[in-house]
Amino acid sequence: MRFPLRVLVFIVVVTSSVTVKAQDSSEAWIRGALAPQYFAVSVENVERSVEWYSEAFGLNQLGGSRAEDDSWQIENLGNNWLVVEIIRDARDADSSRSKGIRKVGFYIQDVRIVADRVEQATGERPRALDFQELSQRLIQIHDPDGNIIQLFSPLDSQE
Repeated sequence: MRFPLRVLVFIVVVTSSVTVKAQDSSEAWIRGALAPQYFAVSVENVERSVEWYSEAFGLNQLGGSRAEDDSWQIENLGNNWLVVEIIRDARDADSSRSKGIRKVGFYIQDVRIVADRVEQATGERPRALDFQELSQRLIQIHDPDGNIIQLFSPLDSQE
């Protein structure tokens, strides 16, 4: 699935320019998400991150752009369920925008399968945490820049 760069830029501009405060309401603003999901991550080395996200999530390169003076670079990766925007921007080094996402999470069928794959690829197995009260098991993996990807699955499907 390919998304034109102008569509992704439009999404980023629209979502980053609207800040609203939550009101007391019994109804959620967002009642369900449709695929593909999206997140953007600020990185130091675009090529290294493209390789990591492509391998970890099975993403394909969708396109990107770069400043003529190399002050910023963007690469978009995606598949049928996820789009990841990889951003390196030296201009934001001292601004509040450079803070980025603390972590992002996905609910998947079985985190043990991912833990097996990570261990096979890296030699290190992510620690699984069980939350009985939520009936969930989770693992965390880190991209090359230390950004956290948290993966959840139900406990009952794994026993």
